[in-house]
Amino acid sequence: WNTFLFLICVYKSWIIPFRIAFKTSASSITDWVFDAFFLGDMLLHYCYVAYTEDGELVTELSMIKRHYLRERLKMDFISTFPFDLLAYLILPRDSSWSIGVEELLRLLKLLRFGRYFGTVESIFTLLMDKGFLSGVILIAHFAACGFYAFARWKNSNAKCSNILPTECLWEGTWLKKQIVNGKLPIDGGVTWQQYIRSFNWALPTLVVVVIGDVVPTTNPETLYAFLWMIIGVTINAAIIGNVANIVSNLESEENDFNTKVDDLKNYMFKHHLSYQLHARVDDATRYLWSAHKGSVNEDDFILRLPYTLQADIIAQTRAKHIRDCQFFDFCSSDIVKALALCLRPLVFSSGDIVCHAGDMGQEMFFLSKGSVEVVSPDRTTCFATLVEGSFFG
Repeated sequence: WNTFLFLICVYKSWIIPFRIAFKTSASSITDWVFDAFFLGDMLLHYCYVAYTEDGELVTELSMIKRHYLRERLKMDFISTFPFDLLAYLILPRDSSWSIGVEELLRLLKLLRFGRYFGTVESIFTLLMDKGFLSGVILIAHFAACGFYAFARWKNSNAKCSNILPTECLWEGTWLKKQIVNGKLPIDGGVTWQQYIRSFNWALPTLVVVVIGDVVPTTNPETLYAFLWMIIGVTINAAIIGNVANIVSNLESEENDFNTKVDDLKNYMFKHHLSYQLHARVDDATRYLWSAHKGSVNEDDFILRLPYTLQADIIAQTRAKHIRDCQFFDFCSSDIVKALALCLRPLVFSSGDIVCHAGDMGQEMFFLSKGSVEVVSPDRTTCFATLVEGSFFG
């Protein structure tokens, strides 16, 4: 639900500035339907949606209502009330600026944007880098709409007699220069062509990579470009910092692992261990990094959770080994869960001996990945090969 409302906010953040700048017709039915969803969200949070306080889920209706009135009502009211409809009823219909005021009032719907983004952020954790890029493109969209609006509003009240209307409308603007340079048709082109040229200026300017294909002409356009260059410096710093943080995290994990591997190699060299053992250790460390990024002990982070969460996680990841073993068919689900909590992950490299025939059986192994061969004492005969899902011990 929150994801759906978040997508509505994304849609509005794109379409409203576009309507204001390019004077496209608004789809009132679509806007009202989306407003109805926001109103429904208000009612849901007021009457049904529980909240968490001090780690405890509050489900009592009176407390839910009190919490909503105290924490969310003001913001939801401002972002849901149809101020644009009120402006439509009050403002004169013959004024050119009334439509712009109505569209600007619709921007109040975006006050919910941050809340829904915070809610769905955990769902899209793997897409956060793409989300950052989308945010940059969205800001560039705002800049492009404003850049076009400067050109359109400059001569919006000019009297265009005896000449082409487009010659009068775009005279002395960056759009006129685009027409002269052949980037746009003589009539100024259709809306999508004008938007592409605007965006072609906005995105490079925002990342401070001015390519000179689209340049401001008038003083207001130049000042507007300076403003977005300043904003672009901040965004550039955020982009560089974001990328540097990702690289730093990757290098930090790899450096820590390589340091441990170097210490291990120094230890083997100091004690004059055999070349064969060196090779086996190298193979094992390469596998650990490629398959597990150097860490195989899942319990390090699972055991930090409350016991009930540990049991639930392990029940869904390790209990399947107990359930698939016919020796435990008679056990209840509680016993299976308790046995699953006793399982510990182990990793063996190629050629390792897991156990010997005749050893005292104190452990039971469940094979989750790879294979194990059952061989004769002299290792010349392979009696069987155990695959994933097998058990022994």
